[in-house]
Amino acid sequence: MKRILVLILCLSSSLWAETYNVSLITMDSVNAHWKSVYVGALNARNDLRKQNVDIKLTWSYGANPADIKGQIAAINSNIKDKVSGIIISPSDAVQLAQPLAAAVAAKIPVIIIDSGLKEGPQISFVRTDNKKGGALAAQRIGTLLNGKGKVALFRSQKGKDSTDQREAGFCERLKEQFPDIQLISDDVYAGADLDEAKKAARGLIKAHGHEIEAIFAPNQTTASAMLFVLREAKLNAGKIKLIGFDSYPEAVDAIKLNDMQGSVAQNPVRMGSQGLLTLVKHLKGEPVDAEIDTGCLMLTNENINDNLMNPSRPGLR
Repeated sequence: MKRILVLILCLSSSLWAETYNVSLITMDSVNAHWKSVYVGALNARNDLRKQNVDIKLTWSYGANPADIKGQIAAINSNIKDKVSGIIISPSDAVQLAQPLAAAVAAKIPVIIIDSGLKEGPQISFVRTDNKKGGALAAQRIGTLLNGKGKVALFRSQKGKDSTDQREAGFCERLKEQFPDIQLISDDVYAGADLDEAKKAARGLIKAHGHEIEAIFAPNQTTASAMLFVLREAKLNAGKIKLIGFDSYPEAVDAIKLNDMQGSVAQNPVRMGSQGLLTLVKHLKGEPVDAEIDTGCLMLTNENINDNLMNPSRPGLR
């Protein structure tokens, strides 16, 4: 009987060859993008368990995308708990660098996903090519306007690397390929809160709604706010064309109704899974790529079934 008990104990102790406590920190938990990132991390965790690697995954997040203090508190808690590694999308490209450097100094490796740091300690950066995404938005607007017209850029928030890159890619592509398209407004920022973004969108439409023909909104908050305001002002249905970013359900429905004429779809499920898989590879001492591009495409009425935000869609893992 003792031999059987010893055998059972040995088998149970060897069931998990490796165990890692991993922290996933996103900008919030409400946005469909971050929910899909979490689904991707769960997918990777389940795959790793089949390889006898046990991942204890903790998901933390800010109260909203501008909650820098909330993310810093999560990092400090991770350092105190001595987690195996951190996967994070920083709310600010500068202010999160020092807290993450402290984590690395405590021998906690960091994987950055989605939105980068200006400078900082990271093993790998798993993200959408955001400049490419912004360029896709400019290309779509250029095509819709036949290369001529007046457009607006409804900016997100200052200091957020992902949307900064999208906005830069948009402006660069317009300048390079569409010299007859005039960017008449590019200094209105939405902020992180939807109600605040609606107020900013109303201001933009009040000032320029009589002349602009298309608007680029570089994330879910800006696109949702502008969509609401265009409908409110009865400037939807293509009167003012709207190109957004991400393929959350509201955007997909709006594209089907022709209230949005396109949205740059990311692959957040793959972003989450690749973030975790890359961290585990590093923890095992295996080499990892410094950057991993998880892809994007312009979602329109013609390819609406290629919705990358759907976690059950084949091929996303």
